[in-house]
Amino acid sequence: MRRFAPVTLVLATCLVVAAAFAADDLFTTAASDPQDWENSMVSVARGSFAPPQITDALRALPGEQRAAWVTSLGGWARTYTAGEDFQKRYKKAYKDWKKSQGGGGGGFGLGSLKKKAEDAATKAAEEQVTGKKDPKDDRWTMDEDPNATLKRRLTFFLESTKDVDFGAKLEGRQFANADYESKPAEWKMCYRAGKDATGAAREVATAWLADLEKAAPAKK
Repeated sequence: MRRFAPVTLVLATCLVVAAAFAADDLFTTAASDPQDWENSMVSVARGSFAPPQITDALRALPGEQRAAWVTSLGGWARTYTAGEDFQKRYKKAYKDWKKSQGGGGGGFGLGSLKKKAEDAATKAAEEQVTGKKDPKDDRWTMDEDPNATLKRRLTFFLESTKDVDFGAKLEGRQFANADYESKPAEWKMCYRAGKDATGAAREVATAWLADLEKAAPAKK
């Protein structure tokens, strides 16, 4: 197993029970730098899901302890995303994203318009063939409200990882079942993370999403 699933690790949240790893021990246990995880949370907000390198110490944890670590990291993630540092960095990331979409200033030249038209045509063609929208579309969208963006990321994660086949066989670096090669990256990463870590992440991601929905109910 090369690494844990990025979303599995970053988007996990605390359960009602006390976390298995105290805050001071969380990154010490993983032999990891907290700042790397802070950067990772900003990456999640942008939609890139880039976690820090998973250390040998974290890989060595047995399944149950690995799941507990995921849960504890989620508690940290919720605290961090509610804090001033993340809010400030998110605001800048959102402004940069708006510019890349042609709003709020630069990035709205002819090249940008041409790219938008090409992307729209490709998307329309894909939807005509499949009969449904690609759920990945939402992954790249940011909202001014960071909680709305987090809800979008959590929803995509839960939808993408609901049917992971942990018994799937590999042939080299590819799945023996060719259909699995077309699965989302999150599905494949959860497969590598293992059943315990993924199961814990899905439970806590569901709880986090429910809390965000209660705080800001979706408009009808």
